[in-house]
Amino acid sequence: VKAPVRRTASKADAPPESLEGSLLLLGGAGLILHMFPHDLEWLAFIRQDDPTAECAHLRAAARALSYWGDFAGFNTIIFVTLGFFAFIRRSPFFRRMTIAAVLGTLLTGSLANVLRVSTGRARPASHLNPGFHGPSLSAKKHSFPSAHTATAFGASIPVAVAFPPAGMPMLLVSSGVAWSRMQNNCHHPSDVVTSILLSTLFGVPLGLMVRRSRSGSRRPA
Repeated sequence: VKAPVRRTASKADAPPESLEGSLLLLGGAGLILHMFPHDLEWLAFIRQDDPTAECAHLRAAARALSYWGDFAGFNTIIFVTLGFFAFIRRSPFFRRMTIAAVLGTLLTGSLANVLRVSTGRARPASHLNPGFHGPSLSAKKHSFPSAHTATAFGASIPVAVAFPPAGMPMLLVSSGVAWSRMQNNCHHPSDVVTSILLSTLFGVPLGLMVRRSRSGSRRPA
């Protein structure tokens, strides 16, 4: 009887995630560089600042989303909710998903804050010369990238990849937070897109690890 031939993994069998991540990084960087010269023009198009009742409602919604969309608001609610389900259901899957959301938030938010302090980009509402002024501790020069957007998507993307029914509503809220930062004249469009790109680079691998761990636990012995 012939012994079964053991098939060894080759480079061609390896998942192309590193290649996809590199392409995403390069494509995102190209998009952001393309956006820089058009930021003020696009921001003026996105913002609704007319003295009408409808725009007043939009401005109120933007203020609420920015207020509740920071780490202490939106992210804390997500962590507590996921942790509660993990405890009630005694679910290792939800526990891992909670950890992934926390890690995605911390990694993306930390990198965003380092970049904000390092680059010193003036906020649209700062009345400073637009552009990058170098390292600064002034909040007026902490535009690039958006920390609100980074932490919101940093929590949402891992959950959306691991468990879309829970993650998709989170992505909608995160998108609202990103819009609010532009509507409130706190960030340029490229600041927001950069935060989403950073969140994707961290969040997709974290979400895939959680999803695969669930698939692996279902395989028969």
